[in-house]
Amino acid sequence: MPKDKGEYLSPNGSPNAKESHWLAFVALLICVFLLHAKPLPYGNEFPYLLRLVKEFQPEFLLNDWTFSGPGNEHWLFNRTFGYFAGFVRIELIGWVGRIASWFLLIWGLLKLGKLWKITYPVIAISILAWLVIGQSLVGDEWIIGGFEAKSVSYIFLLTALYHFANRKIIFPAAMLGTAFAFHPAIGLWSAIAVGIALLFERVSLKKLLTVTVIVSLIALIGVLPLLFDQFQNLQENAEIWRFMVTLVFPFHFDPFDFSRSYTVLLLAMLGVNCFVFYKNDNFGLRFLLKFQIALGIFFLFAYILRWFEMYAWLRFLPVRLFPVFTPLFFAFSVGWVLKNLKSQKVKFAVILFTAFCVFWLNPFSTAYTKVGQTIALWQAEPGDFQKTSRWIAENTPNGTVVIQPPHRREVWYFSQRACIASYAFPTFGRLTKWKERVSDLTGNEEIKYEEDIFEKIEKAYNLLPEEEIENLRVKYKSDYLVSRAVYSYPIVFQTATYRVYFLKKQ
Repeated sequence: MPKDKGEYLSPNGSPNAKESHWLAFVALLICVFLLHAKPLPYGNEFPYLLRLVKEFQPEFLLNDWTFSGPGNEHWLFNRTFGYFAGFVRIELIGWVGRIASWFLLIWGLLKLGKLWKITYPVIAISILAWLVIGQSLVGDEWIIGGFEAKSVSYIFLLTALYHFANRKIIFPAAMLGTAFAFHPAIGLWSAIAVGIALLFERVSLKKLLTVTVIVSLIALIGVLPLLFDQFQNLQENAEIWRFMVTLVFPFHFDPFDFSRSYTVLLLAMLGVNCFVFYKNDNFGLRFLLKFQIALGIFFLFAYILRWFEMYAWLRFLPVRLFPVFTPLFFAFSVGWVLKNLKSQKVKFAVILFTAFCVFWLNPFSTAYTKVGQTIALWQAEPGDFQKTSRWIAENTPNGTVVIQPPHRREVWYFSQRACIASYAFPTFGRLTKWKERVSDLTGNEEIKYEEDIFEKIEKAYNLLPEEEIENLRVKYKSDYLVSRAVYSYPIVFQTATYRVYFLKKQ
């Protein structure tokens, strides 16, 4: 395989390669902003950014049960970026982290696309198509989005894959180990898949051992803190993991919940990639194909685990990487077919299948919806819950425990006060206690994942009788209550929809 002779070496030798590279980079960056530049924080950033603050400031969210335990699942991320939270606003950390990760991820994706020997415009179109379909077809996984541990981990993983594909060993092994340290769930399956790919590409035993040693040593930075949580997880009974896998996060953990048609489509994409590159003389593409096949084996193995109801093993998420890498590699492969494949019949079949995918996935509608959502969120006024939370932050002392709706992911962010639990943010090291707390807040309502699950949880919370509120007050030593319901406690603040009660009767 020819060596990479320069950062801007064009796949087709074009003298305008550098300009094409930057045009593709800027175009993709603009698209990412339109799709993902939601007001900060958004999604997982609500709790994850606060974990950065908590890492070096133990008095933050004083008395909060959820944040009382260490965030060992993302230990390196929290320690690396939490340091800055001591003297920089968390919003600034979030935005700088988002933009920096978007820059580096787009850069890494463009470099990875170069391995297919296609032009930068084709690479950019392929990445854009992958972005607008949501990056993964099942499993709710993504590479580019908010700022959290996995976005940093994917930066190192993409770098590792590119350099492994270029027959490097030591540097990509260090990058893969770092990806593991930042996010063990991503690092675990990617490291095993890389090892399998190198093995089947007949890399020497000495090089395989070198990769194994380097990855293992660096990965220990993230793995050792995680072992404490995993030991606690072993104490959890099988029933709690059945509950988590099948009822709380089936869209993420449970392969039986995945769309069957999209799963078949993913496997068909893998089939196209295998057909195109199985006997290719390009080491890099053969390596990436075997990496993808290994991820596919892990993905299918999850179905076996689910069939035998081995729910605790599914917490390691063997389904995680295959759904996000397969559409990306397929998009690059279509570009390669159009440029290089000589068989017109095969080329026509690939074009026909690609057209079917476009029709089925409808990326244009998805892109329109996502961009519209970004614009709408920037134009939205602060909601009643945010106003209520701001009042709590400004009028109650740190350490106050507030009974708040359990379905709100932002429950801590605006109030900056302790609460009982959040359904949207489980504590994986203490799931049994977390489930108990959520049950207390919902009157033991049966929780089952549905599209309107958050509305059902809020309804159950607002229907709690005053006797239950009194029990919560005593059990969790709470001073205030946020609810839509009417109680006899004195109201200290209210909006059109929410009331803040002081839990001391007159």
